[in-house]
Amino acid sequence: MDSMSLKDMVRTEKINDAGGIAGCSEGVIEDCENLGEIGCAQTGYNLGGIAGRQNGIVRRCENYGTVRGRKDVGGIVGRWSHF
Repeated sequence: MDSMSLKDMVRTEKINDAGGIAGCSEGVIEDCENLGEIGCAQTGYNLGGIAGRQNGIVRRCENYGTVRGRKDVGGIVGRWSHF
């Protein structure tokens, strides 16, 4: 086998409904923070620093990580649905 790094062998697939705290939530998310990076540029839907898809309440949460994706991407919530 040629000398390859682990990074060279990892394939990135499409990511949907991903967040630093929750991928998809229908409840209450509160008093949290995300420091990690979420998603990949131009790939995936419903990506958020706290929740990818939320149908509930988010309060007193902070995101310090970079969030990247193709559609419905947000610093706190990627896609927010009404109750």
